[in-house]
Amino acid sequence: MKTIVVIFSFICTISAFAQNENGERPKGYTDYYYNYISFHRAFPILRTIPPIDTTMPLDIQLTYFYVDSLFRRPINQLFGKHFDKLIKDLHWNSDTIRYAWKFLYKLEDYDPIKSAQYKLETFINGGVKYKSKYFHTKFNLVQKTKTLPDSLRLKVYSLIEPIYVLKIVVFALDSIDSTREFNVICKVLDTLKGKKIPMLPENNTLKSGETIKSSFPLFQFSYLSSTVQQNTELSHGKHLYKYYEPHFYDASKFMMRMKPGDTAVVFLFEGNDVRSKTHDYLYIRIDPFASNGALPIINGKVKDINKIWSNELYLPYEEWKEEFEKNKRFVLDFEL
Repeated sequence: MKTIVVIFSFICTISAFAQNENGERPKGYTDYYYNYISFHRAFPILRTIPPIDTTMPLDIQLTYFYVDSLFRRPINQLFGKHFDKLIKDLHWNSDTIRYAWKFLYKLEDYDPIKSAQYKLETFINGGVKYKSKYFHTKFNLVQKTKTLPDSLRLKVYSLIEPIYVLKIVVFALDSIDSTREFNVICKVLDTLKGKKIPMLPENNTLKSGETIKSSFPLFQFSYLSSTVQQNTELSHGKHLYKYYEPHFYDASKFMMRMKPGDTAVVFLFEGNDVRSKTHDYLYIRIDPFASNGALPIINGKVKDINKIWSNELYLPYEEWKEEFEKNKRFVLDFEL
C-alpha cells in the first residue's frame, strides 16, 4: 500500500510540474544567441520539467523527482542557504556530497542530453521556479573533487564532469577554417558513461559539402585546437596535467589533431550557447581537464601518459575499463 501511495503522489507531482507541453517555451521568452559554435545539434525543448516519462526506470524517475524538489526548495531553514550554495561548505565525504555525486552521475549516465536540457531549464527558470540551479550545483560538486585524496581526485573528476565517456574510432573530420574547431565523426565502440547517444542521420553532410555514408551509426563531437594549451597552461580552477598526449599533438602548430582511424577513450562535456522557443542547440566537446580529454588506444592498449587511472603507461583496454568501473563504484555504491 505504501508503494502505491508513493507512486500516486509522484505522478501527481509530475503533472503539477509539467510545462512547455505545446513544444514551445512560455510567452515572453526571447531567443538566445551567444558565441555561435559551428557544430551544434538541435534538440526539441523538454515538454515536461523535470523530464520524467514512464519509459524511465523507476529509480531514475525518483532521482529526478528528488533532485527537482531540492532545486525548487526555498532556503534551507536549518543551514540558511539554498542547496547549490550549501554544498560549498560541506566536506567531500559528507552524506550530502556523496549522495549528490551519486544522483548526478545516475541522471547523466542514463540520458546525458536530457539531463543537459534539464540543467538549462533550471537556469532559464532560476529565481522564481528554481531557487537552486543545476549548473551551479554541478559546478560546486565538481569543485569538491579537488579536495579528494590524490589517489581519487583526478579519477572522480573524470567520472563526474563529463556527460559522455566513450571508446570511439575516428571515421572522418570536419571543420570550417581548419584552425580552431574540429568536428569528429566517429563510430562508438563502447559506452562507459552516457547510455543514450544521439546518432547522426544516415546521410550526413559535412561543412565542406561532402556527404558521409556509413553502414553503421555514427556520432559526432568536437574539440578545439587549443585543447593542448588548455590542459597544460590554463587551469580555470580545474585540474592540470603535467604532460600533453603526443599522439594527438601537431608539433608544427602546437595544436590538438585527431586523424581518421584513431581509436581512443574520449571524455566529453556539453555546452549551450544557442537556444530558441522550440529547440536547444547543444555542442558536445572534448573536456581537456578530464583525463586529458582523450586517451589513445594503441594496439589494444590504453595509453595514459599522466598515469591517472593506474601506474602503467599502457594498459589493455579491458583492464583499463575495470579500473574505470572500480572508481565508478566508489561514486555509485555509496549508502548510509
